[in-house]
Amino acid sequence: MIYINGKAYDHGNVELSIGGKIIGTCSALNYRDQLTPGQLRGSGPEILAYTRGVYEASGSMTMYTGEAVDLIKQISLMFPAKGYMEIEFAISATYTAVDNTPMSVSITGARITSNDRQSEQGGEAIMSTLEFVAKKIVDNGVQAVISGAL
Repeated sequence: MIYINGKAYDHGNVELSIGGKIIGTCSALNYRDQLTPGQLRGSGPEILAYTRGVYEASGSMTMYTGEAVDLIKQISLMFPAKGYMEIEFAISATYTAVDNTPMSVSITGARITSNDRQSEQGGEAIMSTLEFVAKKIVDNGVQAVISGAL
């Protein structure tokens, strides 16, 4: 169970859309962004100032391999002259708390960087993990950086 501002969210309440297609068998969506500021130093050991920094966003999705294959085919159809790891697409997810309070994430400019498949002996479904980089992550309408702002 996920707690955000004291409200309980769980993965069973997630609606995930990738490139406009609803994904029903995504068992995990992980994402992170970070801003790494540069440091200006003089002749002493102290930091005098920071640069704005470099923003990076990335994540991964784990889903049933059949759904991953369908998603890759859908992405490939967007630009048939490119490989699926060269094409940008959007990811959006909406989580709903027990009291029906929604929380959303929007990931833009996502590009798949790896496709890991997991097949094990037993009765479990074959799963794939698609890792991605992204241009921007917006959590519940809040951005980590504002383009063009100083």
